[in-house]
Amino acid sequence: MAQQVNPALINPLIRVLSTAYWYRNELRDFLIVATGDRSLVFRYPWQDKSMSKRDLATALVHDLTQNQDKYRDVLVQLILTAADMPDPVSLKHLEDGARKYQMAREAIDVFHPMVEPYRKEQEEITEFQRRLQTQKDIDEFRRHTNQMIDDLKVKFLESEKMAAQPRGYALEGILNELFEVFNLESRRPFTAYGEQIDGSFTLSGTDYILEAKWQAKPIAAGDVTEFAGKVTRRLDNTLGLFISMSGFQKSVPDLVARTGRHSVLLMDGGDLMAVLDRRIALDELITRKKRHAAETGDIQLSAWTILGQL
Repeated sequence: MAQQVNPALINPLIRVLSTAYWYRNELRDFLIVATGDRSLVFRYPWQDKSMSKRDLATALVHDLTQNQDKYRDVLVQLILTAADMPDPVSLKHLEDGARKYQMAREAIDVFHPMVEPYRKEQEEITEFQRRLQTQKDIDEFRRHTNQMIDDLKVKFLESEKMAAQPRGYALEGILNELFEVFNLESRRPFTAYGEQIDGSFTLSGTDYILEAKWQAKPIAAGDVTEFAGKVTRRLDNTLGLFISMSGFQKSVPDLVARTGRHSVLLMDGGDLMAVLDRRIALDELITRKKRHAAETGDIQLSAWTILGQL
């Protein structure tokens, strides 16, 4: 249970409430807004002229004070709202207005610094709630992302049963959706200067063009070097990602490395399955492959090798 409100605040609070509003309906409306509980405020006999504003304010505040197991948060909210109420300048227009305004102003000025501990408490609660909501948003985003990846895995497993051509089209769609899941700014297949490009995407400021194949046998070096030629005809900041579900012939990485600047990264079915199994994020996988290629010249770092290093 939270610590009870300091009793020294109660009488100054009542004084602020009873002096800052001259008309009881204005005090009543303020209390409704400040407590956020209309039914609570209307428990008190606002039409009973034998009860003064101070009597009504005292009754409500004392009830909140005596029942802090239920109303502590409401009491603290009332305290903070009363401390921050607008300057009661309208009192000046009443009979003997200058004196009424001075009394209210003095009550507020005395009360205002007394609530500082509760202001800090409220700020901490607000910050905690903000962080809690942020974490809830993160958790919901992760759940949504994981569900989308799981759905793509189902599509992928179903596509394995297809004939070659529809299987290739299915892979194209799966990859495009996967790029969207990881916010890789993907672009679907297009033709540029007579060359068919299976797609493109951007990751960390680097543009990639894509080649994706799902054949019965591993890809030979000739297919990769031909793709590397397409890449080198783009701007210097462009790299290529060649995805082969059947993998690559063992000689491919060495043969491609001899052609000059490394401009292509290789990804196989095992890499894709590691992503669809949610073992590694696609953007992290590509980033790690790129870094490894820059440091070692090896353009075919496996996702499972990376996972073994974690």
